Parts: sequence; C-alpha cells; structure tokens
Amino acid sequence: MLQGRAGRLRSDYHVEIAEHGLAELAVRVRGRADDRIELNDHIRLNGTVDQTQLETLMAHGLTSDQAIELVISGMLRTAPTGSA
Repeated sequence: MLQGRAGRLRSDYHVEIAEHGLAELAVRVRGRADDRIELNDHIRLNGTVDQTQLETLMAHGLTSDQAIELVISGMLRTAPTGSA
C-alpha cells in the first residue's frame, strides 16, 4: 500500500515451513499522521538443525537454545532476498 492512507492496518502472518522450505514475507506500507500500522510475522521452521553444528557451538560454551538461535540467525542472514 503506497498511495492514500493506511488508517488502521493490522497484519498477522503465520507461516509454517517444512524442512528445506523457503518463505519470504515482504510488506510495504506508508503511514502518516495518526495512521496505526501493526505487523506481526510468525514463522515456524519445521525441520532439523544440523546436530554437528549444535554440538560444536555447545562445545564452545553456548546453551542448546543459544546454538539453535545462532544457526537460524545465520540461515536467515544468508537467505536470498529477491530484491532487484
């Protein structure tokens, strides 16, 4: 939405991604004055994180949750953006 006013806009995306799947969510909205825009993206990765990577990170002092978060963050940073 790039013309006019958003007014009140609420967007909730719930995406489930299978192993080896890919999802790209993109929203472009222009708000001004007293427009209220609320965007919520929820992505569930339904696959496995490589156990060897987790064990290596945990051997360096990370907890299991920290190791998983680091691996997923790295995957998200290296995912193709599709931008022109």
